[in-house]
Amino acid sequence: MASVKDIYKFDELTWPEVNEAVEMGKIPIIPTGAVEQHGHHLPLKVDHLCANAVATEGARLKPEYSLVLPPVSYGYVHHVMDFPGSLNIHYEHFIQYLLDICKSLAYHGFKKMMLVNGHGSNHNLVEMVARRTIVETDASCAFCSWWQLLKVDPDFDKEWRESVFPGGCSHAGELETSMLLYLSPESVRKDKIKSEIARTSSAEDL
Repeated sequence: MASVKDIYKFDELTWPEVNEAVEMGKIPIIPTGAVEQHGHHLPLKVDHLCANAVATEGARLKPEYSLVLPPVSYGYVHHVMDFPGSLNIHYEHFIQYLLDICKSLAYHGFKKMMLVNGHGSNHNLVEMVARRTIVETDASCAFCSWWQLLKVDPDFDKEWRESVFPGGCSHAGELETSMLLYLSPESVRKDKIKSEIARTSSAEDL
């Protein structure tokens, strides 16, 4: 059996091993996402799948520092409820649910934690949870939406992006489609991929 230092998935620990992880100063990472529409070509799982994949890979690469928790897979999607399959969690419930997780981690002794979000409309809510965790516990809590990490590479737009700015890397665009083609290629309806930019504006206007 792997040592606590090498285990990077929180729910694979036993409760005594959680105490060891606290003593080591490991940082829990909580992915957040949503179940919602992503156009005609992507499945409903995009947001929580991407957030969980980014958080899990980060923890896997640095297991001595981190532990990834099971993702909070449902989020605030009220604005797209006209699309079947979108499952909405009231924003107050989402905040309280996620805050309860963070408070539980703080209660057990974790002094630092990280929230990695995968759904645009969760972003401000996750920020609120991070702020409240800091104010209401003795732990520090950082947050980001995973696509913000692309800014680490200043040449991302120039060297990687193929779509027209700004639309291609937003909802169900080039970025999320590329992620799904890597993480879950069998779930992408490749025959339904197409550019929708002509419906809103011309490339010259962007």
